Amino acid sequence: MSDKSVTVIGLGNMGHALATTFLGAGLRTTVWNRTPGKAPSGASEAASAADAVAASPLVVICVADYDAVHQVLDPIAGTLAGRTIVNLTSGTLDQVREMAEFAARHDASYVDGAVLAVAEMVGTTDAQLIYSGPREVYDAHAGVLDVLGEGRHLGEDPGTAEVVDAGLVGSLYLLLAGFLHTAALADTANVTPTEVAGLASKWLVGAMALLPGLAAEIEAGDYTGGALPVGINHWALGAITSVSEQSGVDAEIHRPFRTLLGRQVEAGRSAESIASVFELLRRSA
Repeated sequence: MSDKSVTVIGLGNMGHALATTFLGAGLRTTVWNRTPGKAPSGASEAASAADAVAASPLVVICVADYDAVHQVLDPIAGTLAGRTIVNLTSGTLDQVREMAEFAARHDASYVDGAVLAVAEMVGTTDAQLIYSGPREVYDAHAGVLDVLGEGRHLGEDPGTAEVVDAGLVGSLYLLLAGFLHTAALADTANVTPTEVAGLASKWLVGAMALLPGLAAEIEAGDYTGGALPVGINHWALGAITSVSEQSGVDAEIHRPFRTLLGRQVEAGRSAESIASVFELLRRSA
């Protein structure tokens, strides 16, 4: 890949990992950071953001937030024509779509994305990245972007990657909340968090095997005969809440999902799969 080049703007933990991975793949890599002196070995450190953009047809930006994106790109908007911007900065749907419009106004192509990995995982088989925006633009640069990890183009709307990323990060927060609740509950029985972490890791890996089945039920719109009926799981969450309260542990994190299951029970759908809750959530959108 030595005949190809890429620019990375932003050299925080993630940006540094992106640049290092591009370099490791043999790409000519130009970098720029508001605080100089952070360039990985082998990278060309541009004197300015404008110089960094001019150095490569593909510009990957990964900074703290969209305010930082605009602080970098707005003053040099005239240099963006003909470039492809791949923005891996987290933001809101409005911010993503406004940035896509900003790029178009300045004759640049725009792809939004998200890194589903910590910095240390970038460039390994465990890293996943999701992208959205014009398919032909993504395809033109997929060979370069794929060195970062398994890449998936999810749709033409630039906001698609941000929507999916928000959901996936949200699921992580729910998992972390569940672990902390479990640790608090186990602590009342003198079981250490370390012991709980070992048990939870194995348990949750096994539980992940349920996801493809739930996805298939949602896509088919058929919630009959699922492995996880609404009724029994509504009861189970009630039991978890009771055990928590009896142990003096706050069970608030479980109440929202039990409430949703309760609505399905009241609707006479106790025998259906818990995947049917998707319909309640989707109708609220």
